[in-house]
Amino acid sequence: MNDGFAADAETRELLDALVAYPSVLKNRRVELLPEMLVKLVASEPARVCQVVHALLDAAGDQMGNIATSWYLSTEWLLDIALQLQDMGPDERVAGSVLFERMLEYNMPQAREMTLDLDKRTPVVSSPHAPRRRRSQVRNTIRNRGVKS
Repeated sequence: MNDGFAADAETRELLDALVAYPSVLKNRRVELLPEMLVKLVASEPARVCQVVHALLDAAGDQMGNIATSWYLSTEWLLDIALQLQDMGPDERVAGSVLFERMLEYNMPQAREMTLDLDKRTPVVSSPHAPRRRRSQVRNTIRNRGVKS
């Protein structure tokens, strides 16, 4: 049994075809695709990212709905976004954009992670803005008004 794609020329062609013809991604049989893409993130981060964007375009609104079978695939998409964020600067940005799109589609795993991170972030009171001194012009105008 094959548990994913091999990082080879045929796989790259398939990923490119999925991006070029995203209507294929509307088929319910594609629900296992995110799980197979996870194993390709390290070797093909840009292609995997493009496929996930195409997948979100095709079925993103269904992924946040527990009544659909797409719901379970969102965990794999979150894994892909997090793996991308652990890579270089370009991949980090791409992973952040994917994560934000997941939030836009109200995917529960992304929402839960955001809430968890919010709980971990300490609340620090913001420093007070420095007090401004009145400008010399304002003081002069104010003083003239008093003298008249």
